[in-house]
Amino acid sequence: AFDLAQGKVDTFQRIQLTAAPLEQRWADMRRCPTAQYAWCIRASTRHHWLSPSKANNTNAPPSRRLSSPPTRSPTPSTPALDAVLHLPPQSAYLHIPFCRARCWYCDFAVVTGRQAVDGSVHERYVATLVAEIASTAAAVVARTGKPPDQLNTVYFGGGTPSLLAPRHVGEVLMALDSHIGIAATAEVTLEMDPGTFDSETLEAWRGLGVNRASVGVQTFDDAALALCNRQHSAAEAREALGIVAASGLASWSLDLIHSLPDQTLAGWRSTLEEAAAFSPPHVSVYALGIEPNTRFSRLYTPDTAPLPDEAASAGLFLETMNLLPTFGLSQYELMSYAQGDEHRSRHNLNYWAHRPWYGFGLSAASFSFGKTATRPRTVGAWRDFVAKGSSGIAEATFLPDKSGSEGGRGEVDPAWQAEAVQDMVVLGLRRLSGMDLRDVCDIGGPAAAAAVLEACQAAGPDFVAVEPGDCATEPNGWPRIRLTQPDGILRENLVVDRIVSLL
Repeated sequence: AFDLAQGKVDTFQRIQLTAAPLEQRWADMRRCPTAQYAWCIRASTRHHWLSPSKANNTNAPPSRRLSSPPTRSPTPSTPALDAVLHLPPQSAYLHIPFCRARCWYCDFAVVTGRQAVDGSVHERYVATLVAEIASTAAAVVARTGKPPDQLNTVYFGGGTPSLLAPRHVGEVLMALDSHIGIAATAEVTLEMDPGTFDSETLEAWRGLGVNRASVGVQTFDDAALALCNRQHSAAEAREALGIVAASGLASWSLDLIHSLPDQTLAGWRSTLEEAAAFSPPHVSVYALGIEPNTRFSRLYTPDTAPLPDEAASAGLFLETMNLLPTFGLSQYELMSYAQGDEHRSRHNLNYWAHRPWYGFGLSAASFSFGKTATRPRTVGAWRDFVAKGSSGIAEATFLPDKSGSEGGRGEVDPAWQAEAVQDMVVLGLRRLSGMDLRDVCDIGGPAAAAAVLEACQAAGPDFVAVEPGDCATEPNGWPRIRLTQPDGILRENLVVDRIVSLL
């Protein structure tokens, strides 16, 4: 057991909080969303007291209780396990790397300057994207013997996808629909930066099937925008929001960043109130993170003026949690607020539920058939990756049988199961509703679910709530776990790190 009692909100400034050892594992995945993950689910918004967990850490500590057993037997099939290991993804992320200039907090793979606004460069990039989509669909057919499942969500992230002309967006959507299929009810999101589109362009995107926008406002303070090297003004942000609000889109999101240099509680409250005045169906709020090798990393030191310290950042986060619900925006994830269930980001919910997704484009990560794959971060290397017919469709996650052939739907690699359970906890506890341990049992088995429950109980009721689950009344039913408000949520990084360390 471990004691988090010293982490109460009223003594928050005295706590030493450290980044979770597993946060690198989800770095590349965070590059996909961007509710984010214009910014959801994103690494560059990481703050060490409240951070998105990251991907693909080869140095992650080995699991203890969930370590591979000395003997193995066929793993019982469950719907959850089947969905992760055997079924094609039903979500797709497309990385559009073009930016007029690099924001000084950003460490993503982007293309800036003249190339970022050159239509011929966009044409070549889109052609490679289309080729990658085709080769990926062919790999799914080769693996499963049947066409891919239709997509329920499509997300254009970046970068600045709104720099693409409608015809280029249309080419990508046509490729997705012809090679994979897009469901009639699919959520199709396009990230948009103020100053890069007008009402006519937005209407053209709508005509192509885009039904959700994610607008990267970040702040309404012109001085702060200039400090971050954002390429739009506060006036352009207001104009963009007016266009989107009047567009008739089924839903849209407004993205903000707090803990910027010299930001005050009063200034942040004003930003939240102005954002809410546009009646956004969805708001994503991220804490600034100082990433290595960025301009901000050379200018600032975390927790040191002019950046807010730990206590001040916590205060900004708490102000967000308290104020946005008064405008009808209910928090459903650590950094996400919506005007109702129908406006929650379906794409990001797919990530947090640890379900598969395709990743296309420069540096994009994918999670398919139980494995994560990350594409190269340079345009040339990514084009070579696609030219070779690479698709990122994962190799088998099954142990070989006695004859040396793949174990089919029989024996699942226990090491994979252990890692999957850790990832489920890291992602699932981001949702305010938490996660049902039945899902952990389905993926990792009863012993894994029991280990997670024991670790949550060790964290204590001040930080992790253990409640009846959906199947609690069934024989051997499992409870639901969630972080408490506000203590558990404020210490998400620390609490989840400690839970995972006990597995």
